[in-house]
Amino acid sequence: MGIVYEQSAILTLAGFLPGLLLSLLLYNVVGAAVAMDMVMTMDRVILVFLLTALMCAVAGTIAMRRIYSADPAEVF
Repeated sequence: MGIVYEQSAILTLAGFLPGLLLSLLLYNVVGAAVAMDMVMTMDRVILVFLLTALMCAVAGTIAMRRIYSADPAEVF
């Protein structure tokens, strides 16, 4: 299971970092379009990162449970 959680951590970073950069860009674009200050707070960034990490870990756990319960004769 350790490898699965390592991969989920890699996927967390691989998905979060581009998403963060895109959201920061969109905050600036939308803020300029509506003439309002839109600020991405650090609390929001941390919350979204933690939720992303939790989501990836749960997905990895579900996948491993399915693999453990699979019958090898049915797989091949």
